[in-house]
Amino acid sequence: MRQYKLLIIAFCALVFLFGCARSVTTQTEVVDTRPVVSFVLNADSKGAQLYIDGLHQGEIDTYSYPNSAIRLLPGRHLVEVKKNGLVIYKETRVFSEGIDYKINVTP
Repeated sequence: MRQYKLLIIAFCALVFLFGCARSVTTQTEVVDTRPVVSFVLNADSKGAQLYIDGLHQGEIDTYSYPNSAIRLLPGRHLVEVKKNGLVIYKETRVFSEGIDYKINVTP
């Protein structure tokens, strides 16, 4: 009886070890291909506010070239820059996947 217990324990250990050794692992990598947009600023455009499709994105300095950028969904977008309530830059552009854009903001 004792031999059967040892045999069963050994069999279970072997099944467990072989099951762990043959486990398959899959590695998945997600690549962000959204368009990257940064802005070249001059002294007059610093401190202005950025709007994409009418939505406020914060100070444009946050996305100034070459230090930082904003990622957008691919497609057509209205880009507006406002300073002291006045629109100093406005353009509708089509942004494509995987492309870095640099926009010169000159009021």
